[in-house]
Amino acid sequence: MGFFVSAFLLSLLLNLCMIFLAKKFHLFIDLETSNKPQRFHTLPTPRAGGIGIFAPFFLSLLFLSFSHSTPFLKGLLWGGSIVFSSGLMEDFNNSLSPKIRLFLQCLGGGIFIYLSKTYLSDLGFGITLPIYLAIPFSIFAIVGMINAINIIDGFNGLASGVVLIALLCILSLFPFSMLNLIILILIAGILGFLILNFPFGKIFLGDGGAYFLGFILSAILILITQNNGSGGRNFSVVWNSSSYLSFLGSDFLHLSQTRENLCISSRQLSSASNPLSPYQNKNKKQVGKSSNKLPYSLFYSSINDNAPSFSQQSKYASCFLSPIYSPLSLSLQKTQKSFISPWFGIALLIYPFWEVIFSIYRKKFIRHISPMQPDKLHIHMLLHKRITKHNAKTTLLILMLILPFMILATIFAHQTWVLCLIALCFVVGYLGLYRKLVRFRLF
Repeated sequence: MGFFVSAFLLSLLLNLCMIFLAKKFHLFIDLETSNKPQRFHTLPTPRAGGIGIFAPFFLSLLFLSFSHSTPFLKGLLWGGSIVFSSGLMEDFNNSLSPKIRLFLQCLGGGIFIYLSKTYLSDLGFGITLPIYLAIPFSIFAIVGMINAINIIDGFNGLASGVVLIALLCILSLFPFSMLNLIILILIAGILGFLILNFPFGKIFLGDGGAYFLGFILSAILILITQNNGSGGRNFSVVWNSSSYLSFLGSDFLHLSQTRENLCISSRQLSSASNPLSPYQNKNKKQVGKSSNKLPYSLFYSSINDNAPSFSQQSKYASCFLSPIYSPLSLSLQKTQKSFISPWFGIALLIYPFWEVIFSIYRKKFIRHISPMQPDKLHIHMLLHKRITKHNAKTTLLILMLILPFMILATIFAHQTWVLCLIALCFVVGYLGLYRKLVRFRLF
């Protein structure tokens, strides 16, 4: 848990520093908030909370990349840095036009795809996009998620709360995967920010933080739902006999290139994970010579920051988890045969996803204004105006409304038709509630 605690403390410290510097030097404070429809606070407040989330995440991944440099890590590092910088410049002096911000978001998404070889091609229902369509579609999806998280960032803890719940849902699907190290670092940074943001709003997420969270979330969802590049449907168990640790992108890329579905039996899993198993100790001399080349399961890697190095940590993690391997062997075999549906991300984040689509439709075809122009008719604003009339209560109400849909999406993450039905039910409920809020006839 060392990475988690360090990221949390660094995030909290950086956010406290941002609050102090903002008050002393008036940095990262939006001086024109009185002219913006999204304004729901009365005191000048710094919009630099994204720094406290981005810095621990970037430093942690940079440290990991020294010993385990993978395509996926590189994509997250450099693509995320560009996306975060585009929002941070906007938070600092409001100097970027919407077109420049959009260009930088596309650039960050493109760099992520180029470095990680991870993109959207499988759309479900047997539809597969060729690469010349998949890459621009992936950039479009990443940029869409970036702006979806930004568009719901209107109240204390709303955007960060939605992302936090989504990350916990993803974490529950891969409880022993090394992917959870990346997720836990991000969660720690979010918690360090939330302590100061919710409920009293001492610091705001800002465009930089919202853009960055949207980017990372979209990258993770592409990774776990696709069967190309560094993503893979058989994500739960990845077997590679040439390294201590199958860590994210490099081995997924190997799987996709060779088009192999590598499965292991429960006996092999137990013997490979437990250096003391009878299966391995038939020849002690041979084991001693080849122990440094034993394959490891990505799914069963654990986090132990007391270990002298990350590679040694991955080498000995299986010793601590070996007692629970046998009870989980049956569920492992089921997980290997299943996959995360490409529609999982849409159902999980249907609230920000639909908010963007409906906002574009409302502005373009009903109000006849630019979709880039902000207004006061987002559903979270209407809920605040009509019902709660309180910043933090609005956030809690929205989170309670969307939580059942996110939980159901996680439970049925492997079933495309059910995920589509969950998303459809949310859209119908959203439109019904929105209609009543606009007419102010809730009962």
